[in-house]
Amino acid sequence: MLFDRVKRTIDRYCLLEKGDRLIVGVSGGVDSMVLLHLLNACRETFDLSLIVAHVNHGFRPAESEKEAELVQEESARLRVPFEYGKFNVRSSKKTGGLSPQDAARRIRFHFFDDLLRKHRAQKVALGHHADDQVETIL
Repeated sequence: MLFDRVKRTIDRYCLLEKGDRLIVGVSGGVDSMVLLHLLNACRETFDLSLIVAHVNHGFRPAESEKEAELVQEESARLRVPFEYGKFNVRSSKKTGGLSPQDAARRIRFHFFDDLLRKHRAQKVALGHHADDQVETIL
């Protein structure tokens, strides 16, 4: 049932084309893990190639390593290539006076952009829930 809703939304908004290669940003949270599984379920229908991208921002060292392991293990289980980016956002010169969350977002998107070129991918897929928009505004 959920898969059918997702497929209808993909079709309605022309989100995917046959043969697309996607970078899938997976944090290890519920929203991005569900996205990974839904896209994996769509792989055959849309002839998709998926690449999982996980970013460790260096905010929570012990927890972040466990999240990375979880995402890497799930990627291997699904037979999807895994890319890992580890950054220390707080000490990065790219922050330029930004809040830590804004700096992390910029570093993350730069990483995704590099992966788009490396894998010749067409799109980046990110999972979000309703609270993410509120956090961005705040």
